[in-house]
Amino acid sequence: MRHLTLIVLAGFTFLYMGLGLCRSCDYSPRHRPNSVPANAVWAGGPDGGSYFFCGVDMERGVNPCTVWNDETGSVIVSGDFWISGQDRAATADELRFGWYDGSVIGLQIVTPEKRYLTLQSVKAIRPFTVCEVVANLAVFSGKEIAVLGRLDKRDREQELVQGGCGEKSATGRVALVDSLKDAPITPSGFLRLNEKTLHEKFPVVKASTPLRADSTPKHEPRFWAAVYGRLELGSDREPHLIFAGNMINYYGQNHEPL
Repeated sequence: MRHLTLIVLAGFTFLYMGLGLCRSCDYSPRHRPNSVPANAVWAGGPDGGSYFFCGVDMERGVNPCTVWNDETGSVIVSGDFWISGQDRAATADELRFGWYDGSVIGLQIVTPEKRYLTLQSVKAIRPFTVCEVVANLAVFSGKEIAVLGRLDKRDREQELVQGGCGEKSATGRVALVDSLKDAPITPSGFLRLNEKTLHEKFPVVKASTPLRADSTPKHEPRFWAAVYGRLELGSDREPHLIFAGNMINYYGQNHEPL
């Protein structure tokens, strides 16, 4: 019985460590690349990690950050960051690094909403609603922008829609043209939006543009979404957004939560 108990305990310890629950384990690399400065901090887990350094520039409200590969010492990302959804610099006490996922720097601080505090690039794209776009076509024509609205699909046609546009509360529409050849791609290769702007504008779109009505055909998919592309005016002067299929972010209804 004693031997059996030891075997069970040993197995539990192995499982505990294998799941990454060992808080006292040190997973940091034994060798620090020469190109990584001494003040950079390593953070990660059993599957690997990165070296981090972020300053605090309260005057500009940003954190100048650099992230290094923990094996090669090469720079993964470098630039100005700030707290996602708040557009402010993290304080020195908040800069307790957890991970970098290719998009945001995760911090080991849990918000009241039970989410980890993250740092996002200040260059994250600020979306415009459909109503904002159709009201300022001359401004946006030829520009690369992210447009937020309800994504409607009918057969092979797609468009972004928003109700309540203008004094007459008309429905604004931006037709979507999926073109791998002509569509612009964001500098990072994926669509990362400024969270503060997204959280401010999404409720407006959601309130004015419900996903479905009694008259909506059940076979027509509808989503709230942001699409990044180049706005062009057709021969009919109607707005068209030239985009690539991977430049869409979906929100709500079993998609990415806000």
